[in-house]
Amino acid sequence: MALPKSNRIVKDIDIQNILKKSFSTESSYFRAKTRKNELNTFRLLVVVSKKIAKKANQRNLIKRRIIYIFEKLKSNDKLVSSLDMMIIAKNKEVLKLPFVKIVDDILPLYKHASSKSLTAGKKI
Repeated sequence: MALPKSNRIVKDIDIQNILKKSFSTESSYFRAKTRKNELNTFRLLVVVSKKIAKKANQRNLIKRRIIYIFEKLKSNDKLVSSLDMMIIAKNKEVLKLPFVKIVDDILPLYKHASSKSLTAGKKI
């Protein structure tokens, strides 16, 4: 099962808005850039650069694992609406991480970003 198109960020202008008008949260392996949107839906973009993983199948594996986490949150109705989130892999150690460690690293980022967006209102 994939994340529905309504929950993906694909347009260049949306990506530029996140990069310009967002706040960042970091963990040891990932950086999350988050911004409030007007669409009343949660949207996600996962970025794994070629510097992190040269082969496409390695980059896609990391992306699939992260997207799976958010699919499970969506199925449990635990996603915050009106939030755009870009998750960026920071270093090559991400390739060696077991799935459980990725979950332990991503969930605190998401919780911090969602709580910060709820308290910030429409200033973001």
